[in-house]
Amino acid sequence: MAQESTVHIRTEPTMNHVLVVVMLLNNGSEDVIIKACGRSMSRAVDLAGMMRRRLVQRASMPNIKMDTKVLRGENGSTADVSSSRYS
Repeated sequence: MAQESTVHIRTEPTMNHVLVVVMLLNNGSEDVIIKACGRSMSRAVDLAGMMRRRLVQRASMPNIKMDTKVLRGENGSTADVSSSRYS
């Protein structure tokens, strides 16, 4: 079974996320799932592009899946959470 890991994109600098992805790949993760919501979604796309173009050039990304789910908070509010999976 392939080991997969998830990176949640928040407000940290993009290079922090790059280091996390590199560490996950070096530790044997075959699939890395990049998740973000709201304004952080563009950072997730930037991160995936940076990984593909510059740092992991031999990696292939044959499967790119994007999904959006509606989550309900305890107070009844809703939020869209989008995710992209590159494997």
